[in-house]
Amino acid sequence: MATKKITELAAYVTTADTDVVAIVDIATTTTKKITWSNIKANLKTYFDTQYSASGGFVPTSRTINSKALSADVTLTATDLSLGNVNNTSDATKNSATATLTGKRVTKRVGTEATNTSLSLDSDAYDIYTVTALNTAMTVNAPTGTPANGQPLLIRILDNGTARALTWNAIFRVVGATLPTTTVINKTNYIGCVYNTADSKWDVIASVQQV
Repeated sequence: MATKKITELAAYVTTADTDVVAIVDIATTTTKKITWSNIKANLKTYFDTQYSASGGFVPTSRTINSKALSADVTLTATDLSLGNVNNTSDATKNSATATLTGKRVTKRVGTEATNTSLSLDSDAYDIYTVTALNTAMTVNAPTGTPANGQPLLIRILDNGTARALTWNAIFRVVGATLPTTTVINKTNYIGCVYNTADSKWDVIASVQQV
């Protein structure tokens, strides 16, 4: 082969793993050959070590929930322990009809000992109790924005003396009689249902302890 400068050699673009390159072994000062596949393997080992030491990449030997990182990973809700989660919006869930089976709905209960003017919040309470009424009391129109058919139960007990009761006109008697006074040491229950058509709390039950 005629002597040529390196710049005069033919271009070689696509290398094969079996191609060889001359290399000087400094330890023995001997010229040897090395294959292209060995060069690639040595470079990979070198750069893998460099990146691993610097935290520059995640080794493909790592996994996410047993999924290898050797390719793009698609994670499911189960992979993230979110198997019971879906993408239904809160607005859709809140407007959906739900059926409760074997469940107890805990009532919202408000209480106070006594008051001359009772103004309970129908948005906050389903049951309201007066435990030791020591004065005449006016039961005002409940505050809040009740839903049609919403129930409300009022329980009244005096402190050992009969007390007068006055009811706001929003309490409309339907098959019951509102008490106008307590009976000493007797508990009164007044059951109401809200009627949006007439904007009234229809009193459908009024009973007294015997």
